[in-house]
Amino acid sequence: MLERLPQWRDEDVRDAERQEVIKYAQRRIGFSEEEIANASDARAIELLYKAWKWDNLQEKKPVAKKRTQKAPKMSKSGKPTTKKQVANRQRQKSLDRLNSEGSIDAAVKYLMGQ
Repeated sequence: MLERLPQWRDEDVRDAERQEVIKYAQRRIGFSEEEIANASDARAIELLYKAWKWDNLQEKKPVAKKRTQKAPKMSKSGKPTTKKQVANRQRQKSLDRLNSEGSIDAAVKYLMGQ
């Protein structure tokens, strides 16, 4: 057994984790006390231990997921981010067109804000 779970060579760790694995096997898996007391196959105990560790990791996973979902929305480079900036950029394009063309249509579009 100690070859399969080398961390259990330390008695304090073994006792603490063994109790947690027993609780896990009873509550989550549905083993009875008799079945746990008669467990002598090291493979089955290792399997229960790994299942217990996996479920403990999975319980912590949603917390990490929530933190990453709250990341701020990133804007693309070179593009305005607010409505005011969009309007200013459009107004500047209209003014540039008016200055380059000098036509009445360009003047009307500049004054209309198009």
